[in-house]
Amino acid sequence: MKSSRKSFDEYTSKKTFNLYNELKIFSKINHPSFLKFIGFISEPKPSLLLEYISKNTLESYIHMSNEQKVPKLTDTQKLIIIFSIASGFSYLHSHNIIHCNLSTSNIFLSNELYPKISGFDYSKEITQNCSHVTFSKQKGSYKFLAPEILTDL
Repeated sequence: MKSSRKSFDEYTSKKTFNLYNELKIFSKINHPSFLKFIGFISEPKPSLLLEYISKNTLESYIHMSNEQKVPKLTDTQKLIIIFSIASGFSYLHSHNIIHCNLSTSNIFLSNELYPKISGFDYSKEITQNCSHVTFSKQKGSYKFLAPEILTDL
């Protein structure tokens, strides 16, 4: 469950917009590379009910493997992760959705080390009459930004 620290009463209009945007995107997608959306709870604090993933994030797995607490990913596992993410993003783009916040902290790993992407609060849906998308506030690390985003900063 992805749960907020604040109640709806404490939400800013931007935070409320991001939450509803994330709900809208999650409700539209159905692909094995994304966490499955189960439902939404509004009280006492807004919470998204999502598929349970026991291995945590790719970021934490890499950190634990560097400390030798878990085995390092094999080349085959790395390729499976890369192709699964690419397949998921191809699916998103075919549905006119851009993620805007891909990072290792938004990629969860299943027991079999298959990736499940999350973090749709900054995603954008592109409409037919939209020739370009503007980003009012950059989210995420600069080392993960696409080159076309960097040229607009």
